[in-house]
Amino acid sequence: MKKEYLIAMIGIEWLLIGVFTVMDILGFYVLYEGVLIPMFYIIGI
Repeated sequence: MKKEYLIAMIGIEWLLIGVFTVMDILGFYVLYEGVLIPMFYIIGI
């Protein structure tokens, strides 16, 4: 359980770095939606 939590947190961290560094709206949208997947996992489980 702890391993999956840490993997999800690292995934969120990298995706958020991408969200705030990408320079086009399509990349922002894709990365923002990507953040929701591990966040759903952390909140739901």
